[in-house]
Amino acid sequence: SFILRNMLMNNFIYIIILIEIIFGIFTAYIAEQKNYSGIAWLILGCLFGPIAFLTSIGLPEKKFHSQF
Repeated sequence: SFILRNMLMNNFIYIIILIEIIFGIFTAYIAEQKNYSGIAWLILGCLFGPIAFLTSIGLPEKKFHSQF
């Protein structure tokens, strides 16, 4: 019983880590489409999951100003 419970807990942790990485990838993709730093939003997405993902959806598009 202890061994089975321990195995289930290890799998649960791996599933949570996988879900957080997936949130990070989608968050980074959305942020990059809006001209924000993909690496920064990847880290935020991995750390904060759905909160960062929903925040990236609500980001306004960053516009670049021409220097000419």
